[in-house]
Amino acid sequence: MNAAYRRGLATDAASVAKVAANVARADNIRLVAVDLLRSWNQTQSLDSVTGRWRPLPQRNVDGLDESIRLFVPAMLTGSQELRTRVVEMATELGIRDIQPTLLTILHDTNQDEQLRLSAFKALARMADDVTAILEGGLKDPSEAIQLSAIELITSRDPQGSIERLGQLAESGSVRARQTAMQLLGSIPGEGTESVLLKSFEQLHK
Repeated sequence: MNAAYRRGLATDAASVAKVAANVARADNIRLVAVDLLRSWNQTQSLDSVTGRWRPLPQRNVDGLDESIRLFVPAMLTGSQELRTRVVEMATELGIRDIQPTLLTILHDTNQDEQLRLSAFKALARMADDVTAILEGGLKDPSEAIQLSAIELITSRDPQGSIERLGQLAESGSVRARQTAMQLLGSIPGEGTESVLLKSFEQLHK
């Protein structure tokens, strides 16, 4: 795999993807393969075999996503850690074909929370209707996904999020209050300052 990674052609990526998709392989080998694919166009500086400093030039391999996409469904058969890393890899490489699978993962509340969170973040980057994904995230039973949705919505519309953040800072869980106050602190303006002051007063009651 290391030789294929260093050569860096799309056909080499397909060979590494085959390893990542091979359920007969140990998970640690498959994880290495996924990490190599994820950094294919933003190359690692360390040799994955020797650990020595052997930086490669940055590259932009044509047809990279096409050479990998057919292997992605098989890659998702494995441990929760493997599946999470595959979702992150597919997101980084812009493999949009994975969206139906991501929706299935997100809507299955019996799935591992970290995997569902990765699926949510991926959909928030690549879905056609990002607004619907974010609004759904606000209603998700997972607090981690709710807070991720709030962070993403705030990044898109800081001023429009102040009221929601203020409510969360007053009545949310400890984690939610901390997130809300951090986000409020990043939004300039007198309106934000008054909401923060009110939130601080609530904390000391």
